[in-house]
Amino acid sequence: MATQAFDVCVVGSGPGGGISAYVLASAGLKVALVEAGRRLRAGVDYNAHINVFEELDRRLTAGLAPVPSVWRDYAEKDHFVPVGDRPNHGQLRALGGRSICWAGHSLRFGPLDFKRWPISYEEVAPYYSKAERFMSVHGSKDGLSNIPDGEFMRPVQMRCPERILSRGVRKLNQKGRAMALINQRKAIPTESVRGGRPVCHYCGHCMKGCEIDSKYTSANTPIPKALKTGNLTLFLESTVTRILTEKDRSRVTGIEYHTANQTGEIRCRALVLSCSTIETARMLLHNNLAISSGQVGRNLNTHFGTTVVGVFPELRKRDITNDAGPTTTIPC
Repeated sequence: MATQAFDVCVVGSGPGGGISAYVLASAGLKVALVEAGRRLRAGVDYNAHINVFEELDRRLTAGLAPVPSVWRDYAEKDHFVPVGDRPNHGQLRALGGRSICWAGHSLRFGPLDFKRWPISYEEVAPYYSKAERFMSVHGSKDGLSNIPDGEFMRPVQMRCPERILSRGVRKLNQKGRAMALINQRKAIPTESVRGGRPVCHYCGHCMKGCEIDSKYTSANTPIPKALKTGNLTLFLESTVTRILTEKDRSRVTGIEYHTANQTGEIRCRALVLSCSTIETARMLLHNNLAISSGQVGRNLNTHFGTTVVGVFPELRKRDITNDAGPTTTIPC
């Protein structure tokens, strides 16, 4: 069995694991980043820009959805007992994890959201700013009290239906209705990023997987930066099977992992578990660690959203055009 030693072992390379590896490696620590999946190539392994009709027969024969999507093609679904009316939780086993298929929405929590927290918005605000600069977030200065403005690149212009929606919101405001409209804030550059990702070309495929790698992901920003320090080692297609501890279980000493060809051990002084809410809880329960509260794996709340569809009669006779813009531009 191969054994290697590091200062820190990070399990999972998604939004949390990727930035953890970057911060730790930048601080001079030797970091092992363990990921069960492989590296997916933007524009190659996922690419909704292809001519769908040229690929349609092959995709349907293979049991795939007609339109390519990193989530539809690569996510592992139904890996836990489903609960609820729409139990669609799944894992994306790939370098970057579910950061590859997030929409990029980057709204701050506001002062009211922190009222029941032991910290205040004012304490967190400088870190929001740091994150926005790091991720290259675009947006507008909307001046809303509980969705604070941030440090943004220039916003994406609203499209025709969104301008009509904005006009409707203003009319409701004039009638005394409390409603606000936000030009969406997303971690996608609208201006050149030094030594980094290309500028968005507004194809609207953000959640299918950004084919040009413009949208911020762990795989295209923090992990490459961490690798440049020389302090990060990647273990891809490596599944953690056991957390190692001292005989008296007083402290964690590392992990055991499996690849297609071998079993290995990584010894470390500190372990970061960042392999999704479900998988992290499962791993702690499986290894009987940090569960004295009896709350690990309980009271979990999945990501949720609401879709509203509207018809604008004045656009019925408008010429059909492909309006440029990223997905889900306006929440209100």
